[in-house]
Amino acid sequence: MEGEGCFSTSNKGAARLAVAMTDEDVIRRLHSLFGVGNVYLSRTPGGKPYWRWQVATRQARDIMRAVLPFMGKRRSTRIRGILEAFDGSPC
Repeated sequence: MEGEGCFSTSNKGAARLAVAMTDEDVIRRLHSLFGVGNVYLSRTPGGKPYWRWQVATRQARDIMRAVLPFMGKRRSTRIRGILEAFDGSPC
């Protein structure tokens, strides 16, 4: 999640977490580990397949809280900002 993950909010205001990469097994493992969200198969403009695990709303915020202690400085700052916007507190 640290290198391939994206912590954001949607244009509809929902918290969103996505991880995309060409390693299907890693994406499937994340999906299985957390038990929420969806896995999508996409292709780069050059046609190379990649998989994306995406989670939104409260489930995304719950995962953000769970992974926050393990993230680096930049990702932690981003996650805290999202959590504060929704919950008023990063914890």
